[in-house]
Amino acid sequence: MVGEISILDTERGAIAGVILCGGKSSRFGSNKNWHEVDGKPLIVQAIDALRPQTGSLWLGCKQPSPRLAALGVPLVTDLPQYDGPLAALATSLEHAQQHVDALLSLPVDCYPVPDDLAARLSQALNGASIAIATSQGRAQYTIGLWRTELVAMAMDCLRQGQRSMRDLLQRTSWIEVEFPQLRNINYRNDAH
Repeated sequence: MVGEISILDTERGAIAGVILCGGKSSRFGSNKNWHEVDGKPLIVQAIDALRPQTGSLWLGCKQPSPRLAALGVPLVTDLPQYDGPLAALATSLEHAQQHVDALLSLPVDCYPVPDDLAARLSQALNGASIAIATSQGRAQYTIGLWRTELVAMAMDCLRQGQRSMRDLLQRTSWIEVEFPQLRNINYRNDAH
């Protein structure tokens, strides 16, 4: 079941945000959501970073859990027949499209989150459909600002068995925005 989304203080044209927190964390060895960095779990770090940058925010997860629900941020569960980050993005685009023009996606393992992430991606979006964050020349495909009109294209990718954000990027125009200090925590050693 898909959780309720609370779109508060959001005007048409504003940005909504989704924290992608339903991954398996297989390279990390345990659930990254609750791994503490600088004294706070990554999921709390992400919420605290995105909340002031978006008009509404929710957690994109494979399955709802009481622990995630206790964070006080709405949960949106992926469509059960699909896996991968594109499934979480497509589900969130579907919910966001009635309320906003763009959706900011952020994986839970991005730390630290730039406080100007939404502003810089939004400014760069211009005529493109997607603005993707890069760091040191490497695209971070799960960190991006996506026009909500892409929902049909994202769903079509899923129906064709495609699960990667890159599959969607190959179908439309996108631009890269450099954030030199951006990093993902994929392994335990990355968190130090």
